Amino acid sequence: MLSSETYHSPGERQLLLRFWKSAGGFWKGKSAGWAWLLTVLLIATVLLQLLTQYYLNFWNRDFFNAIERKDGEELLRQALRFIPLAAASLSLAVFSVWGRMTLQRRWRAWLSDELYRYWLGQDRFVRRTS
Repeated sequence: MLSSETYHSPGERQLLLRFWKSAGGFWKGKSAGWAWLLTVLLIATVLLQLLTQYYLNFWNRDFFNAIERKDGEELLRQALRFIPLAAASLSLAVFSVWGRMTLQRRWRAWLSDELYRYWLGQDRFVRRTS
């Protein structure tokens, strides 16, 4: 077992900086267009989800106030108001998953290509095996 004096692991900050240095190229190179588009769309989706939840909270208040007042007309109006809110919430959730998975797949493909290019470049793979 190695003692703490003989084993020096890089700190968390160093690992994070090294990760961003190697993985950040996805947002800079040929893939930058898709990467930034998906990133911006995902941020917009999160903001729209927050807005939808905000309106659902108001709807919840108004719906239960109508039940408390036994106001059938208002209750129907609130039930009809719920349909687009639920559809928006569901659509945004589906789009969020699709966007996140698409961004992950594209980033992983880019990272794999970069690693293959590095390993195969300048015959590095030959030096590793000998």
